[in-house]
Amino acid sequence: MEYLIFGVACLAVILLIVLIVRQPAGKSNSELSAIRSRIDYLISDSRESAKLQREELSNALAVGERATSDRVSKELEGVRQVLDLRLGEIKGVVDEKLSKTLDERLDSNFKQIADSLSSLYGSLRELNALSGGIQDLSRTLSNVKAKGIWGERQLGAIIEQTMASSQYDTNVITKAMSSDRVEFAIKIPCSGGFVYLPIDSKMPTESYERFCNAQDKAAEKEALRQLEQRIKDEAKRISSKYIDPPHTTDFAIMFLPTESLYAQVLSIPGLADWCQTSQKIMIAGPSTITALLNSLRVGFTNIALNEKSAEVLRLLMAVKTQYVKFGEQIESLQKRLSSASQAANELRRRSDIIGERMSSVSELDDREASRILGIIGGNADDI
Repeated sequence: MEYLIFGVACLAVILLIVLIVRQPAGKSNSELSAIRSRIDYLISDSRESAKLQREELSNALAVGERATSDRVSKELEGVRQVLDLRLGEIKGVVDEKLSKTLDERLDSNFKQIADSLSSLYGSLRELNALSGGIQDLSRTLSNVKAKGIWGERQLGAIIEQTMASSQYDTNVITKAMSSDRVEFAIKIPCSGGFVYLPIDSKMPTESYERFCNAQDKAAEKEALRQLEQRIKDEAKRISSKYIDPPHTTDFAIMFLPTESLYAQVLSIPGLADWCQTSQKIMIAGPSTITALLNSLRVGFTNIALNEKSAEVLRLLMAVKTQYVKFGEQIESLQKRLSSASQAANELRRRSDIIGERMSSVSELDDREASRILGIIGGNADDI
């Protein structure tokens, strides 16, 4: 608008100059004044018109801006309301899904926890019962004399079940010019009579317990060395005290009253072979002594053992070979028992961890807890 006013003013000035240049020499100054006045009026009128137009345009722009602002505000308000409605619907759906999923997962997890705790309590009850039996056995074997008597009684029970009373003697002297009495001696028939097969029960529990209770490899190795030396010493005693051909066989049997001890002794490299070859002592456990006795009773009736004792030993070694699997099975059983004990310790450790983690959770009374967990006619201790 200012450019338009400037243009009109310039046009008026140019027109004035043209009129001045072209006017006749005789015109008066009054006419020039009239022309100037007309030009001034035109300029003033142009300015007023431009001002009015500028005001009208400004008013129109202000009105348009207010209308646009109101329309935009209304549209934004509508969009906001729609968004609020949609977000509310989405939130409701999401909350419903989350609540349903959370409830299902919580129910499933609590059921799994209840099942696990039930299984754990059952295992703990079994372990407690087993622990009580082990403690009773430990009290029975609390001293050396009791251990020896228990081993002798076990061997005696096996022999009584396997052999006739006329086929063995107890607490008998088997070696000439000696006062040492062997616990049991099997009568092996031969031409003109019989010879004794000495069987002595040994229970080197101290060395074996040190091995079982060893806390590190060094202690375990030392305890195993002591156990090996103890078995060798006992083999030497039996050999020197009770073997006396031709009154006895040229070998004897060392009875170990527990399967775990027997399996551990067999697992020591070269120990059983050394006892057989060097001291003529055969090592037997509860699972093998019956088979050995039956083999002796059936296989050597009416055989002169004083002439064929070497063959008897070879036959016994062959029989023992057939029963090596017993030792392997016992070793496998021992490993499984150890694994079960470790698993029980792990279950106990996890139970303690669960107890510690849940210690901060407040407890309900039995009736309310039973109602929540769906237990009818029971209490929380039955879970």
